[in-house]
Order: sequence, then C-alpha cells, then structure tokens
Amino acid sequence: MEPLYRRAGVAYSRPRRDGSVFEPLKWLPPLLARVVMGVVFVISGWHKLHGLARFADVLTRFHVPAPAFFSPLVAYCEFIGGILLLAGLFTRFAVLPLTAIMIVALATAKAAQITSVTALFGASELGYVLLFAYLFVFGAGALSFDALFYRAYRRRRPRPVEREHWGPPPAPPEPTFG
Repeated sequence: MEPLYRRAGVAYSRPRRDGSVFEPLKWLPPLLARVVMGVVFVISGWHKLHGLARFADVLTRFHVPAPAFFSPLVAYCEFIGGILLLAGLFTRFAVLPLTAIMIVALATAKAAQITSVTALFGASELGYVLLFAYLFVFGAGALSFDALFYRAYRRRRPRPVEREHWGPPPAPPEPTFG
C-alpha cells in the first residue's frame, strides 16, 4: 500500500514515476461535477418548489400521470439532491432519483425535440445523466463528506489478524478410544 501524503489538508498518493503528473489533481473532476450539478439542481428545485401549481400544469401538458403527486416529489428531489451533491454527502444515492428525473424529462418534455442522434447528444439532460453516471461510478471524490466518513470508518475498523500459514487449516486431532 502506498503511503499517503498531505498537502493543503488533502491526502493523496505520490505520483507514479510513469508520467502521471495529474495524480495530485484527481480530486478536482468529481468536485467540479458535484458543484456544477448541485448548483443547477438546487436552483431548479427551488424554483419548482415556489411554483408547484405551474410545475403541475407543465407536467399535465406533457401527459405525466398524477401531476399533483409528482410535482412536489420532483421539486423536493431536485432541491434536496442538489444540496447533497454540493456537500458530497450520500452522493451515490443522491444521483439515482436525479438520473431518473432526467430520463423522464428526456422521454417526455424533450421527446418532440429529439429527432436524431445529434439532437439527443445535444440535449443537456443527457449530459446531466452522464455526469450522474460518473459520480455514481467514481464517487464524490476526496473533498466530500462521503470521503470524510469513509476515512473515519476505515480508521475504526479492526485490522485482519495476520496468520502465519495461509494453507488449508490443520486437520483436527484423531479421536482416541480407550
């Protein structure tokens, strides 16, 4: 296991000698993805929360079933999910409902505008889905509450007991009669 070094409060491993000079910056992409997506969804959720009736009308126009139920659900998911992304807290769980919301938005609100593959790749919702997939796979990064909690958990976890012999366990002693 490589030793960790600290610079500006961030733990990182020493760059390998094979030319990976960007190793100390691996904390930056997840941070940028989280901040950008968090700001977008906090603002979007805030506006939807303060205009639930208008948002329910929009959902009705796109033939979403039960708009009175889904309008506050989507608004709260976007607002709370955005806050969780900004903090880097429960990131892998926070991106799941946001991804579902963006997929539904692509299938309903943007369906008429997506007439080709080019139009699909030009939709901002697809970019959001891809950034959420990145955050789900790679996590929130080193500058997040997720990483802080993981480091605290890893410190408290007992280390495995070292065994001298890693082969099969020794046979039990033969029973003796008599």
